[in-house]
Amino acid sequence: MSLAESRVLGLNPTGALVCRLVEERDEDGLVAAVVERYAADGDRAREDVRGFLALLRERGLLVEA
Repeated sequence: MSLAESRVLGLNPTGALVCRLVEERDEDGLVAAVVERYAADGDRAREDVRGFLALLRERGLLVEA
């Protein structure tokens, strides 16, 4: 395992919100929560949520049921 693979990643408040809700909501619901909580732009929120979910899947931290 390389150093890059073994580092610990922290979550910002948006990432923490998504992680808390990911089992309860689909992508649209996660985007809506980010928009509501942070008054974020919907398109930007969707892009960020998709990217974050992709990162979680890539690292084996999120699996589809």
